[in-house]
Amino acid sequence: PYATKLVDRILTMSATNDVAGVREVQLDCDWTKTTQEKCFAFMAEVRRLLAGHGIEMSSTIRLHQLSSEAPPAGRGVLMCYNTGAVRSSDTGNSILSSADVAPYARNLKKYALPLDLAYPAFDWAVWFRDDEFCALLRAADPSDPHLTQVKDNIYKVTESFYQERNYLIYGDIVRFEFSDFDQITEVKNLLEPQLGDHSVILYHLDSSKLSKFTPDEISYIYGR
Repeated sequence: PYATKLVDRILTMSATNDVAGVREVQLDCDWTKTTQEKCFAFMAEVRRLLAGHGIEMSSTIRLHQLSSEAPPAGRGVLMCYNTGAVRSSDTGNSILSSADVAPYARNLKKYALPLDLAYPAFDWAVWFRDDEFCALLRAADPSDPHLTQVKDNIYKVTESFYQERNYLIYGDIVRFEFSDFDQITEVKNLLEPQLGDHSVILYHLDSSKLSKFTPDEISYIYGR
Protein backbone atom coordinates (compact mmCIF):
# COMPACT_ATOMS: atom_id res chain seq x y z
CA PRO A 1 0.00 0.00 0.00
CA TYR A 2 2.85 2.43 0.70
CA ALA A 3 4.25 1.96 -2.80
CA THR A 4 0.82 2.68 -4.29
CA LYS A 5 0.39 5.75 -2.09
CA LEU A 6 3.82 7.08 -3.10
CA VAL A 7 3.23 6.64 -6.83
CA ASP A 8 -0.27 8.13 -6.57
CA ARG A 9 1.18 11.11 -4.70
CA ILE A 10 3.87 11.64 -7.34
CA LEU A 11 1.34 11.54 -10.17
CA THR A 12 -1.04 13.87 -8.30
CA MET A 13 1.69 16.39 -7.55
CA SER A 14 2.85 16.31 -11.17
CA ALA A 15 -0.68 16.89 -12.47
CA THR A 16 -1.51 19.58 -9.90
CA ASN A 17 1.63 21.55 -10.72
CA ASP A 18 1.38 21.05 -14.50
CA VAL A 19 4.57 19.00 -14.62
CA ALA A 20 4.05 17.06 -17.82
CA GLY A 21 6.16 14.35 -19.38
CA VAL A 22 7.81 12.97 -16.24
CA ARG A 23 10.29 10.37 -17.49
CA GLU A 24 12.09 9.35 -14.31
CA VAL A 25 11.56 9.28 -10.56
CA GLN A 26 14.55 8.93 -8.26
CA LEU A 27 14.32 7.38 -4.80
CA ASP A 28 16.79 8.46 -2.13
CA CYS A 29 17.00 5.35 0.03
CA ASP A 30 19.82 4.78 2.53
CA TRP A 31 19.25 1.13 3.42
CA THR A 32 21.25 -1.00 5.83
CA LYS A 33 21.77 -4.77 6.08
CA THR A 34 18.77 -5.05 8.37
CA THR A 35 16.46 -2.90 6.22
CA GLN A 36 17.66 -3.96 2.75
CA GLU A 37 15.11 -6.73 2.15
CA LYS A 38 12.09 -4.57 2.95
CA CYS A 39 13.58 -1.54 1.20
CA PHE A 40 14.31 -3.45 -2.00
CA ALA A 41 10.83 -5.01 -2.01
CA PHE A 42 9.33 -1.53 -1.66
CA MET A 43 11.53 -0.15 -4.44
CA ALA A 44 10.69 -3.04 -6.77
CA GLU A 45 6.97 -2.41 -6.32
CA VAL A 46 7.40 1.35 -6.89
CA ARG A 47 9.35 0.62 -10.04
CA ARG A 48 6.65 -1.76 -11.29
CA LEU A 49 3.90 0.78 -10.68
CA LEU A 50 5.84 3.62 -12.31
CA ALA A 51 6.56 1.45 -15.35
CA GLY A 52 2.81 1.18 -15.84
CA HIS A 53 2.83 4.93 -16.47
CA GLY A 54 5.91 4.84 -18.70
CA ILE A 55 8.18 6.26 -15.99
CA GLU A 56 11.64 4.92 -15.16
CA MET A 57 12.97 4.67 -11.60
CA SER A 58 16.51 5.36 -10.41
CA SER A 59 18.11 5.25 -6.97
CA THR A 60 20.80 7.13 -5.12
CA ILE A 61 23.85 5.02 -4.28
CA ARG A 62 26.29 5.72 -1.45
CA LEU A 63 29.96 4.93 -1.91
CA HIS A 64 29.94 2.18 0.71
CA GLN A 65 27.02 0.50 -1.10
CA LEU A 66 29.14 -0.15 -4.20
CA SER A 67 30.40 -3.38 -2.66
CA SER A 68 26.86 -4.58 -1.91
CA GLU A 69 23.90 -5.84 -3.91
CA ALA A 70 22.43 -3.22 -6.24
CA PRO A 71 18.85 -2.07 -5.64
CA PRO A 72 16.04 -2.93 -8.09
CA ALA A 73 16.32 0.26 -10.15
CA GLY A 74 17.05 1.13 -13.75
CA ARG A 75 20.01 3.37 -12.91
CA GLY A 76 21.92 4.62 -9.91
CA VAL A 77 23.32 8.03 -9.00
CA LEU A 78 26.57 7.71 -7.08
CA MET A 79 26.61 10.42 -4.42
CA CYS A 80 30.20 11.67 -4.47
CA TYR A 81 29.90 13.87 -1.41
CA ASN A 82 29.73 13.52 2.37
CA THR A 83 32.61 11.10 1.88
CA GLY A 84 34.32 11.64 5.24
CA ALA A 85 33.45 11.33 8.93
CA VAL A 86 31.84 14.69 9.61
CA ARG A 87 31.63 14.07 13.37
CA SER A 88 35.34 13.40 13.75
CA SER A 89 37.57 16.30 14.74
CA ASP A 90 40.43 14.60 12.85
CA THR A 91 38.68 14.83 9.45
CA GLY A 92 40.04 17.45 7.07
CA ASN A 93 37.04 17.84 4.75
CA SER A 94 34.06 15.53 5.15
CA ILE A 95 32.26 16.91 2.09
CA LEU A 96 34.71 15.53 -0.45
CA SER A 97 38.17 14.01 -0.44
CA SER A 98 39.68 11.95 -3.24
CA ALA A 99 41.53 9.93 -0.58
CA ASP A 100 38.17 8.90 0.90
CA VAL A 101 36.72 8.02 -2.51
CA ALA A 102 39.70 6.04 -3.86
CA PRO A 103 39.12 2.80 -1.86
CA TYR A 104 35.62 2.47 -3.34
CA ALA A 105 36.64 3.16 -6.95
CA ARG A 106 37.66 -0.44 -7.62
CA ASN A 107 34.04 -1.54 -7.23
CA LEU A 108 32.73 0.72 -10.01
CA LYS A 109 33.22 -1.50 -13.05
CA LYS A 110 31.59 -4.54 -11.52
CA TYR A 111 28.59 -2.70 -10.06
CA ALA A 112 25.35 -4.11 -11.41
CA LEU A 113 23.71 -0.77 -12.28
CA PRO A 114 24.73 1.89 -14.80
CA LEU A 115 25.77 4.91 -12.77
CA ASP A 116 25.55 8.67 -13.02
CA LEU A 117 27.67 10.88 -10.73
CA ALA A 118 26.67 13.66 -8.33
CA TYR A 119 29.33 16.11 -7.12
CA PRO A 120 28.98 18.68 -4.31
CA ALA A 121 28.53 22.41 -4.83
CA PHE A 122 27.77 23.25 -1.20
CA ASP A 123 29.71 24.16 1.91
CA TRP A 124 29.16 24.26 5.65
CA ALA A 125 30.95 24.63 8.96
CA VAL A 126 31.34 21.92 11.60
CA TRP A 127 31.28 23.01 15.25
CA PHE A 128 33.24 21.12 17.92
CA ARG A 129 33.65 21.52 21.67
CA ASP A 130 36.36 19.53 23.42
CA ASP A 131 36.80 17.48 20.23
CA GLU A 132 33.11 16.47 20.36
CA PHE A 133 30.81 17.21 17.43
CA CYS A 134 28.12 19.78 18.27
CA ALA A 135 26.35 20.76 15.05
CA LEU A 136 26.58 21.75 11.40
CA LEU A 137 26.47 25.51 10.87
CA ARG A 138 25.11 26.52 7.49
CA ALA A 139 25.61 30.28 7.71
CA ALA A 140 28.90 30.57 9.59
CA ASP A 141 31.53 32.80 8.01
CA PRO A 142 35.32 32.44 8.44
CA SER A 143 35.61 36.24 8.43
CA ASP A 144 33.48 36.48 11.58
CA PRO A 145 35.40 38.65 14.10
CA HIS A 146 34.62 36.14 16.88
CA LEU A 147 36.80 33.56 15.12
CA THR A 148 40.57 33.28 14.70
CA GLN A 149 42.19 31.00 12.15
CA VAL A 150 44.34 28.28 13.70
CA LYS A 151 45.39 26.50 10.51
CA ASP A 152 44.02 25.89 7.03
CA ASN A 153 40.23 25.57 7.44
CA ILE A 154 40.28 25.34 11.27
CA TYR A 155 39.13 28.32 13.35
CA LYS A 156 38.95 28.89 17.10
CA VAL A 157 36.25 30.86 18.89
CA THR A 158 38.06 33.71 20.65
CA GLU A 159 34.92 35.52 21.81
CA SER A 160 31.66 33.74 22.66
CA PHE A 161 28.74 34.46 20.33
CA TYR A 162 25.47 33.11 18.95
CA GLN A 163 25.37 31.44 15.54
CA GLU A 164 22.09 30.06 14.19
CA ARG A 165 20.61 29.87 17.72
CA ASN A 166 23.70 28.03 18.97
CA TYR A 167 25.94 29.56 21.63
CA LEU A 168 29.59 29.08 20.73
CA ILE A 169 31.96 29.70 23.62
CA TYR A 170 35.64 30.62 23.87
CA GLY A 171 37.81 27.67 22.83
CA ASP A 172 35.26 25.97 20.59
CA ILE A 173 36.53 24.91 17.17
CA VAL A 174 34.84 25.52 13.82
CA ARG A 175 35.99 23.58 10.75
CA PHE A 176 34.96 25.22 7.48
CA GLU A 177 34.39 22.73 4.67
CA PHE A 178 34.02 23.55 1.00
CA SER A 179 33.39 21.67 -2.23
CA ASP A 180 36.60 22.59 -3.97
CA PHE A 181 37.03 22.46 -7.77
CA ASP A 182 40.41 20.74 -7.49
CA GLN A 183 38.98 18.01 -5.28
CA ILE A 184 36.02 17.51 -7.64
CA THR A 185 38.48 17.26 -10.54
CA GLU A 186 40.54 14.63 -8.72
CA VAL A 187 37.45 12.53 -8.00
CA LYS A 188 36.12 13.05 -11.52
CA ASN A 189 39.39 11.83 -13.04
CA LEU A 190 39.40 8.88 -10.67
CA LEU A 191 35.85 7.66 -11.37
CA GLU A 192 34.65 8.74 -14.78
CA PRO A 193 37.20 6.84 -16.94
CA GLN A 194 35.69 3.66 -15.48
CA LEU A 195 32.15 4.51 -16.55
CA GLY A 196 30.38 4.26 -19.87
CA ASP A 197 27.64 6.69 -20.87
CA HIS A 198 26.71 8.74 -17.82
CA SER A 199 25.35 12.06 -16.62
CA VAL A 200 26.86 14.51 -14.14
CA ILE A 201 24.89 16.27 -11.42
CA LEU A 202 25.93 19.20 -9.22
CA TYR A 203 24.26 19.32 -5.82
CA HIS A 204 22.80 21.67 -5.23
CA LEU A 205 21.88 24.19 -7.89
CA ASP A 206 22.06 27.42 -5.91
CA SER A 207 23.42 30.58 -7.50
CA SER A 208 25.33 31.60 -4.36
CA LYS A 209 27.07 28.21 -4.25
CA LEU A 210 27.76 28.00 -7.97
CA SER A 211 29.22 31.51 -8.07
CA LYS A 212 32.49 30.22 -6.58
CA PHE A 213 33.10 28.23 -9.79
CA THR A 214 34.11 29.91 -13.03
CA PRO A 215 32.11 29.12 -16.19
CA ASP A 216 35.09 27.10 -17.46
CA GLU A 217 35.19 25.09 -14.25
CA ILE A 218 31.48 24.29 -14.44
CA SER A 219 31.88 23.26 -18.08
CA TYR A 220 34.76 20.98 -17.10
CA ILE A 221 32.79 19.35 -14.29
CA TYR A 222 29.88 18.64 -16.64
CA GLY A 223 32.14 17.59 -19.50
CA ARG A 224 33.26 14.08 -20.38
